[in-house]
Amino acid sequence: MPKTTISPHTKPSEDMKETIKRNTKLLFDNFSAPFLADKASLPYSTVNTARFRNKLAPQMAHDFAKIKEVKAFGITREFLRPDIINWYVD
Repeated sequence: MPKTTISPHTKPSEDMKETIKRNTKLLFDNFSAPFLADKASLPYSTVNTARFRNKLAPQMAHDFAKIKEVKAFGITREFLRPDIINWYVD
């Protein structure tokens, strides 16, 4: 699986952090942690921790956005992490 490289790394503003939290909450309100973990081939504990913290790493946002059901719902990696300016996939 190709690895996502994020450039440039950003430090989101407080408003951007709130947007990220709101979008992450929307994701986890509509898709369960076990479902996302299974479909993205990630450990359940990692996904559950992200759910409790209400934070997604850029790589996790990229992996979730590739899930067919998440795509159909209209959630993209840019929606989940709008603070990332450029996404590059190796």
